Amino acid sequence: NMDRRSVLILGGKREDTGFVNLISSVYEELGIEEVIYFPGVVDDFYRALINKWVSSGIKIAADEDAGTYLASYGIKVDFDFDSAVERASVFVCFDRTGYDLLRANLSGVSSSKKLIILSPVFSGEQHAIYAEGIFKVPFESERTFCLKIPEGVDYSIAYFVKLLEKNFSVQEAIDRVKFLVVRDREEGCDFPRNSSREEFLKKISSNGCGIHISEMKIPAVMDFVYFDVVFKGPVDIQKFVDLFDLDGAVAMTNKKDMVEIREVEELLRENGSLLYIILMSVSSIEMVSDRELVGYFFVTPHFCEAFNIISAITRYFFPRSSEERMRKVYSRMVKEI
Repeated sequence: NMDRRSVLILGGKREDTGFVNLISSVYEELGIEEVIYFPGVVDDFYRALINKWVSSGIKIAADEDAGTYLASYGIKVDFDFDSAVERASVFVCFDRTGYDLLRANLSGVSSSKKLIILSPVFSGEQHAIYAEGIFKVPFESERTFCLKIPEGVDYSIAYFVKLLEKNFSVQEAIDRVKFLVVRDREEGCDFPRNSSREEFLKKISSNGCGIHISEMKIPAVMDFVYFDVVFKGPVDIQKFVDLFDLDGAVAMTNKKDMVEIREVEELLRENGSLLYIILMSVSSIEMVSDRELVGYFFVTPHFCEAFNIISAITRYFFPRSSEERMRKVYSRMVKEI
């Protein structure tokens, strides 16, 4: 029933918390009428969060066991799984078990159009990739369709390249760009790698500039990306800085020290300023030659992923006014610090 703008989140094992926190603070402002959360896991960690989400208006769906557990702590369950699926027209999946349940359920139900959004924990699924501001996705489909969200760091890199390509003339176009992704992880600790990085990055550059990414893991204060951009002609550093400064999805900081930057990020988070893709360290940007520029920016991957999911939902429900709705939330959220 497309008349009710209802979203059902099929929770995962901790990958979903950043997204649910964010959507619970912006869904009303965006015009989404109802958000239902179906936990993938119920334990003490989630119980505290679910309590908080319920107080911001999120409805809860659960199977019998989870329902009994939540009820024993005074948390009321609003729907069982089947009625939640029937109510919603958009589904956000953080967990394969929930996704399989959903597919089985939808195959029997309605012919009405629904949108399924898969978080980056799904690797190997062949679906259209949704990347806000990077390529257009046809929402005109007549039937239920699936979109996949790129991993957060990959998306921030794509956004960076696209921003430069859109704003630099052919003479000053990017020749090649190298990125070193530094993950805040112990060496040897693995993390789910989105298998579609290559296919995703191949599609971003319209000028066919070379994009090279290498990656390392060290215990850092947060994930960050070093960039080294070589242009085809001389480039003005101020123009480069202004470009990021004027972009609604970029937060800027003059701090260079990682620990201080982490504090900026925590401030942004406390102010609810979560809808940004890149936190650019302005003081890190330097000219190596008149054609080459280096620097670094910080990324909180689950913000980038949440940003994409929320953009996709908003575009689906409000094809004509989505830009304006998103911008209202942006301008409230990204404050320069």
